[in-house]
Amino acid sequence: MKTGKHKFLVALSTLAVVIVGNSALAQPRARKFDEFTVGLGSPRSWWSSNYQEQEKEMKAHLLRYARQLRRERARAYIIGYGQRIVEWEIYNRSYGDMRAGQARERLSEFFDYKQITTIDGGFREIAITELWIVPPGAQPPKLAPTVKPEDVACCPFLRVTGSPYISKPTGPLEFIANLESNNKTIQPIFVWQVSQGKIINGQGTGRIAVEVPTGASGRLIAKVEVSGYSLECPIEALTARSETAFGVSYFKFDEYGDICDEDEMARLDNFATQLQRNPELQAYIIFYGGRCYSSCGYDYPRHRPRRPLKGEAEARAARIKPYLVNTRGLDSESIFVISGGHRESWTAELWIVPKGEKPPPPTPTIQPQDVKYRKGRRDSLPPCM
Repeated sequence: MKTGKHKFLVALSTLAVVIVGNSALAQPRARKFDEFTVGLGSPRSWWSSNYQEQEKEMKAHLLRYARQLRRERARAYIIGYGQRIVEWEIYNRSYGDMRAGQARERLSEFFDYKQITTIDGGFREIAITELWIVPPGAQPPKLAPTVKPEDVACCPFLRVTGSPYISKPTGPLEFIANLESNNKTIQPIFVWQVSQGKIINGQGTGRIAVEVPTGASGRLIAKVEVSGYSLECPIEALTARSETAFGVSYFKFDEYGDICDEDEMARLDNFATQLQRNPELQAYIIFYGGRCYSSCGYDYPRHRPRRPLKGEAEARAARIKPYLVNTRGLDSESIFVISGGHRESWTAELWIVPKGEKPPPPTPTIQPQDVKYRKGRRDSLPPCM
């Protein structure tokens, strides 16, 4: 009798183990669906000329991801890993956090934003973004960084500022290095070089004064290289330069094409700031009518090259002076808007000219007879592209 009871208990225990085992196997688990390397994280990679192709590749990954999430009615978990060699962290956010946030923003075009969780995974040798599927009831994925924070090479963000134009130098020209870095333990050393003149003060620091010979003119380029950071940082993160034109009769401050209102106002704001520093300077805006407008320069299958209307270039340029006078407070008597002829597309050049000096000559590239106009009502504000 005892033997039979013992066999029964053994069988019951075995059945319990099987049931528990099957229950464990049935427990939903998170799984990695996909991963990609494009996006923020590698030094300057996202801001390169092929960022549009990277954007297209990222969205292709995320579109497949969204379809699978909807099929399984699962949550999205996005883990971003920063690269071991990183440039300055924008807004003090880690690149892991920024990568995950970048993917979440694009995924929300195809999937419910509230069902997406982003995680900063730390660092790996190469920046990567992982896309995880987490079914209902499943635990979130575990992070798997492969590089310790103390082994990360944090690179700085460096730029140089100086006055872009000085009509007649009355003293040394000054240049300032602006360095931003998250590694506060490094004491950087600044090594400067100048294309002409002599550094009379500040070598080794973030600010220099450069003396130029009396009566000299031209362009002075100041270049700085900062040392103390990892040798693995890209050269673009450790060097910067600035250029000052001095002693010349006119200076081209900026040039832009048929851009949108906000972009144009930002350019004009910078232009006005430079002019307000010296009341002896005048503004000359030379505009060029385009052979065609922006759509001509893009390969849009549905767009035909849009020929200009007569008077359209003048109407487009007519908003520049009122903005400088009414919004930026410049003297209308010191602003001159001149038609320079024609170029391939509409262009505006912003020139600074000291009072009493000759203005710059226009430089058209298209002959007037080569410009073909279309019929229609003149539009004073052509559409932005």
